[in-house]
Amino acid sequence: MFTRLTSLGPFYPPWVELIVNTVRYVPQLTDDQHHIVWNLLTEFADVFALSTREVKQVDFVKFRLSIPPDAGFSKKVHQCLLTQPQ
Repeated sequence: MFTRLTSLGPFYPPWVELIVNTVRYVPQLTDDQHHIVWNLLTEFADVFALSTREVKQVDFVKFRLSIPPDAGFSKKVHQCLLTQPQ
């Protein structure tokens, strides 16, 4: 069920229920802890994707490496040992 990016939105009740039921809860959780986790999952249902097809690229995040222009890098590929050290 892919409704996250449709007009139904990420908080479409059957979609939220599917997310809540997909999560595996450890048996060590108390009832209060289970309720807290359930509330967090329903509150932030728009953060979760049930498939990688729902994950879209964003254009508002930029990542830059501040590398000096005169920096040098090793271009030699180191060979992996094929035999055990003797």
